[in-house]
Amino acid sequence: SGSDVCCGVYLKCMALHSSIETACSRLENLVGLYETMRDGGRDAVPAVAIDEDLRVIDGLHRLVAARELGCTSIVCDVYAASSAYDRVLGDENKLTPNALTDAGLGAEEMACLERMQARMMEGL
Repeated sequence: SGSDVCCGVYLKCMALHSSIETACSRLENLVGLYETMRDGGRDAVPAVAIDEDLRVIDGLHRLVAARELGCTSIVCDVYAASSAYDRVLGDENKLTPNALTDAGLGAEEMACLERMQARMMEGL
């Protein structure tokens, strides 16, 4: 099913930067977070941490869940931009074409990822 394909995309992309066990755990957390936000609203979830350059420091899963649920805003804690974040939020964390190839995404998974990314960009 489409959901299984999207879960596979998530696991393969997360496994680029963590163990498969960590990726599976994070997927379980994402599902739980989504259900919490769906049932209790975004106020049931801690704020997203961003810097002044709009880089997500902590809370990407909250942003994804909020977008999926149709939220038009989310509470953010804003921190001063710092080069200290460059190590964590650098280019190696981006899902570049080479990274996606390295992750082993097939054609169906690539199409799923493109649909997810397009949905994230709606309304920006």
